[in-house]
Amino acid sequence: MESAQHRFQAIPVALCLLLGIGTAAPESFHVLGPASPVSAPLGGTVLLPCHLSPALSAQAMQVKWSRPQLGQDVHVYLPDGSEIQGTGYQGRTELIIQGLANGNVSLRIRDIRLSDEGQHLCEVRSPTHYSTALLELSVTGSGSDPVLHMAGHKDLGVWVLCLSAGWYPEPRVIWRNGRRETLSPESEQKTRSDDGLFNVSSSLVVTESSDPALTCTVRAGFSGPERETTIRITGLFPRHAPEMMAFLIFLPVSVFLVTLAVYLFRKLQVLKEEMSKEREWRQFLDKVSLSAADVMLDQNTANPFLVLSVDGRSVTCGILWQDVPKSDQRFDPLPCVLASQCFAARQHYWDVEVGRWGDWAIGAARGTMERMGAFRLSPDVGVWALQCQEGEWSALTCPETPLQLESAPRIVRVHLDCERGSLAFYNTEGMSHIFTFTGCSRKPLFPFFLLWTSGTQLTILHPGQRKAMEMDRTTCTVTPKLGKRQGSLIELLIMPGQS
Repeated sequence: MESAQHRFQAIPVALCLLLGIGTAAPESFHVLGPASPVSAPLGGTVLLPCHLSPALSAQAMQVKWSRPQLGQDVHVYLPDGSEIQGTGYQGRTELIIQGLANGNVSLRIRDIRLSDEGQHLCEVRSPTHYSTALLELSVTGSGSDPVLHMAGHKDLGVWVLCLSAGWYPEPRVIWRNGRRETLSPESEQKTRSDDGLFNVSSSLVVTESSDPALTCTVRAGFSGPERETTIRITGLFPRHAPEMMAFLIFLPVSVFLVTLAVYLFRKLQVLKEEMSKEREWRQFLDKVSLSAADVMLDQNTANPFLVLSVDGRSVTCGILWQDVPKSDQRFDPLPCVLASQCFAARQHYWDVEVGRWGDWAIGAARGTMERMGAFRLSPDVGVWALQCQEGEWSALTCPETPLQLESAPRIVRVHLDCERGSLAFYNTEGMSHIFTFTGCSRKPLFPFFLLWTSGTQLTILHPGQRKAMEMDRTTCTVTPKLGKRQGSLIELLIMPGQS
């Protein structure tokens, strides 16, 4: 009787062994993943954690990672040990094989892309059970270090522009002063490029009474990576000279009339001299009108924000920092570019189409001028240039010479006389004289171009494509403006940082 009972009890054990089912194996399991989103850097590597509870071996199970919202498989592990990578994931996914024995079914994804962002489903299936876990992957892209530069003047302050590119998700721009107090921006613009990354441009007006230290921080989303750049502004604020005193009320009438007569006489003489000089300049230009220089821009000197045309005759100030080869000839951070040609003898001229808007400067510069750092442009540093900022014209002398034009030129002629050491500027409409530098360097000079604000474009006209310009007698009176600033200094301490 006992022997029969013993044989009866042994039958279930034998059946279990025959079917390969362990008597201690649990009937079910759960698949567990993180409760909060997993963050990954763009272009980096991330581990999506997922495991079984209890910690059973998953070596004989099917493990599938997928994108349920897209209906797309990411990585599939089959019970026979083979693996299948989904479309778009070849060579980028890896299941942690050594962890399968302990129920670890985590997935590693390399070369993270924006398309990887979203929900991922971890699914484990055995012959008798099935369980899933859903987790969220968020992608962050840390863009370029913010670039700060002065974009012009507004009211009595300096307009500072902060530019950065290559961010994801949509970035936030935070301005702070030296006391780490948050400042309100004047304007902010965000654009999204074809690759899905965001570019941002933000501006702030700094007055002379403001804290001289200024920091622009760009952060991906609300808690993503951030980069910041700090400058220190100690000058370049516009000033207004004291108003002229009123004429004495009790000035004798006779003295007033005599003074007025003398003034009118001298004014007439000055006008005659200007007209005579204008005729001389026109006659001189007629003689050299056929010696137009064929000027093209040198890509190796262009600031990374400047975009050159294919033919090298046009340059535009963009908002994106371009990935260009490093060169000790390249301007940084000043948005400048030189021409490929230099001139050391005879006379040369080139015409530049400046358009109706934008902030820029054109002229000539020594090839040995400093390329790195921010400094005031003047003949002292080897630059002779005419500048237009917010519709205000000036010659970049030291201090600056404000100019008043009756009409703003659309095309400016730059005439270099290497023998006389002079550089002159003309409005091609009527060939009216704008300004002339004397005492220029006798060393080789390169055509010089600077574009302060994004969207500004300068185009060098091809000698063979220039239209004939009518020579009329309309002159453009040029007089220094009283009461304007006489030059100032901005000290830029570029200190890029990354938190």
